Amino acid sequence: MEKRKWNLLLASTVLTAGLLTGCGADSKPPAPSAEPQATQTPKGADKEETDSKSKVEGKELKSQDESVQITVPSDWKENSTLNPQAILGAANLRKEKYVIAVPFAKSEFADSTTLDDFISVTNSNIELTATKMEVGEIKEVQIDDVSAKQTVIAAEVSGIQVRYLITYLEKGNRFYQLAAWTLDERYDEYEKEFSNVINSFRILNENPDTAAVENSNSKKNLKKVTLTDDEDWTEITLPGGWSQIHGLNEEASLQASYITNASENYMVVLSEPKEDFEEGHTLSDYYDLIMEMQLTDEVIGNSNYTDAVELEINGLPAVQFEVRGEVDKVKIAYLFTLVESESGFHQLIFWTNDQKLDENKQTYLDAINTFKVKE
Repeated sequence: MEKRKWNLLLASTVLTAGLLTGCGADSKPPAPSAEPQATQTPKGADKEETDSKSKVEGKELKSQDESVQITVPSDWKENSTLNPQAILGAANLRKEKYVIAVPFAKSEFADSTTLDDFISVTNSNIELTATKMEVGEIKEVQIDDVSAKQTVIAAEVSGIQVRYLITYLEKGNRFYQLAAWTLDERYDEYEKEFSNVINSFRILNENPDTAAVENSNSKKNLKKVTLTDDEDWTEITLPGGWSQIHGLNEEASLQASYITNASENYMVVLSEPKEDFEEGHTLSDYYDLIMEMQLTDEVIGNSNYTDAVELEINGLPAVQFEVRGEVDKVKIAYLFTLVESESGFHQLIFWTNDQKLDENKQTYLDAINTFKVKE
């Protein structure tokens, strides 16, 4: 039996989607993104001497929950479309200058997570959507009297050369990722302005309520999304707001995500023909193989599993179970559904932050019940 898929699924688990996941107007350079791999923090980083108390001429902007504040030049405007997870954003669209502040609740990470761990996780995520990525020296800075780390990242995203000034810090119950960016050829001209804007960042509430509530109207009037794989073998219908993506798993036949300020949601379908298995291989055998080769403590730390439940998906036998644990310091929860069709075995995997599975589970179940195999 081929084993090409077994070690790939959780190695490409996405959470902490951060920067490159969203952009408002089509013409603007993309905002950054984030997620588990292992970018090493450069050694010997020098401490950057900056005056975090320097005043920025312009206007103060506060997040909707009034937990953070930033000061931008008077020709910038507040912009909430730059990234779905940003708590605060601003831009000068004409000159292509952008800044966002993205918070991450510490409760979504392992208790031992350090700022350096957070940097590794978020920088790794950028690699999922960027090419020709170059990470500069990581320097120590002071932001709002808090020790922070800062670097410049150059990358090509959707064919556009972009450069980002990215700052990482932690205070209270949150990690923060601050990013200012523009086209690569304009970065040197704007760098001082970006630095001043980032240095103006202030944390007004160290321990805000981190349970963001999604706008109840956010999915209204959005059409459902039906995805079919390239071989026209499988099909699944997702709620409005979900979109097909790539990069979660190179072996997946279907991939999608739905990201808001309240949660990150991901889905992949992996299908394998029965001819790749020994004759007589059953759904129970397939489940055992998944548990033995994929869902180990080496892959998911501090893991917990529910018992597998037998069910039917559009007349096809299936088993379903939940997995909760830590992957690269991030607390993640998965809903696995393994389906047997006449000609193959199929994994349907939905996942999100550990704290968000219960509230999103019914959405996942509704989508899973639309899964079809065309034989």
